[in-house]
Amino acid sequence: MKLFPIFVKKIVQLISGGAGTQIATGTETETDALALAMTQDLGGDGQSDTFSAAPSLPMGTDTHTDVMSATTSSTHPTGTETGTDALSMATTQDTGTQTDAMGAAVAAQIKSTGSFTFAAPVTGNYTIECWAGGAGGGQGGSGATNLGGGGGGGGGGYARKVVALTGSTSYSGFVGAAGTGGTGGGTGGTGGAGGDSWFISTSDVFAAGGTGGGGGGTLGGTAGTGGTANIGDTTFNGGNGAAGSLTGVGGGGGGAGDANNGGNAAANVGGTGGSAGGGNGGTNTAGAGSILGGAGAGSTNNALGTATNGGVGARGQVNITFTAA
Repeated sequence: MKLFPIFVKKIVQLISGGAGTQIATGTETETDALALAMTQDLGGDGQSDTFSAAPSLPMGTDTHTDVMSATTSSTHPTGTETGTDALSMATTQDTGTQTDAMGAAVAAQIKSTGSFTFAAPVTGNYTIECWAGGAGGGQGGSGATNLGGGGGGGGGGYARKVVALTGSTSYSGFVGAAGTGGTGGGTGGTGGAGGDSWFISTSDVFAAGGTGGGGGGTLGGTAGTGGTANIGDTTFNGGNGAAGSLTGVGGGGGGAGDANNGGNAAANVGGTGGSAGGGNGGTNTAGAGSILGGAGAGSTNNALGTATNGGVGARGQVNITFTAA
């Protein structure tokens, strides 16, 4: 019976000897699991040790997709990036070594005529494309002595250039409006010129609008000319309109495209727009030009009253595309 107290004493010593949980340190071979908090198994107890949310960088290999706003375009994980950057709107900077998925690469298409401001989201090279507006057609003569048809307007020109822009800096530009059709009666009004389009300044990237077709008068209106005074790395001219006559009107010239000049009008048939992007010129009496930059046709004379106004041209446009950082 003397053995029993000794046995009990040993049990008491074993129970009181270890106040905390004993965990053997081992080698971590599993993948870090990152969610709201970072979890990691530091020992061999088979349970995940939970850390605070403050450690924000993976401890292992990063195979996640980076999501960047326009203001955080230079941060990326410290691991090996194998995902595709998901970029907001015009932010097209690649912070890793992979190819960016940008969808359509156009950062901006400015279609509203008049002045605009573009704030570059990131520093880099941008391709600027300008289409000018097409001119309006001339009005046919009015009354018994003014029997000529109005002349067709000239198509708008095109210019393209790669320029270096600085992030968070604003740049000015202008989109040319459509030329108005000639009005006024009598010998017939001349069509309005197509508006010029430009970016940064008129000496940096510039597309010239066409000139308006002449009023019909007694013999027929003069033909408008396409925009030719274009400035850029690559430029194309707008097509010329056709002259009016005693037997008909002049068609409008075609707008220039990004790879071709606009076509010239022939008699009352409008010129074909340049590929790609240029609009066709107006056809037949007072036919309107098509977007982008097509010119309007002249209108027929009216011996017994006031002739119809000449055909209107079409507006221009400015495209801004991020090219490279």
